[in-house]
Amino acid sequence: MSAQSYTPTAKALHWLMAAIWIAAWFLGAAAVYMREAWNPHHGLTITHKALASTLLFLIVARVAWRLTHPVPVLPGTMSPLMKRAAGLGHLALYAAALLALPLSGWIWSSVAGKPILVLGLFQLPP
Repeated sequence: MSAQSYTPTAKALHWLMAAIWIAAWFLGAAAVYMREAWNPHHGLTITHKALASTLLFLIVARVAWRLTHPVPVLPGTMSPLMKRAAGLGHLALYAAALLALPLSGWIWSSVAGKPILVLGLFQLPP
């Protein structure tokens, strides 16, 4: 079963997660490299963690949506090797950018005894 295009929900999850990931990256970089000027009281760090931690929850929603909704077929002009590489590239992006980075931040914050407040709603356990 395949679709002609991605569903509006899949597109929204994709762009929402991309925006959060980019914003969290910039906030994290600013928190580290502009510590004295922009982050003296760790506000950027707290915001970085609050945003990045939401990716852990959104990835579950995104994978669940992906498993229950068909995706468009790749063009027939692509070789089987290119199709396989595209699939592996997608998997690598999910594993590294959307899982490993937020999980490693959670682990390092836990080791340092620093809390992570998810969007100001609740705290992740260490």
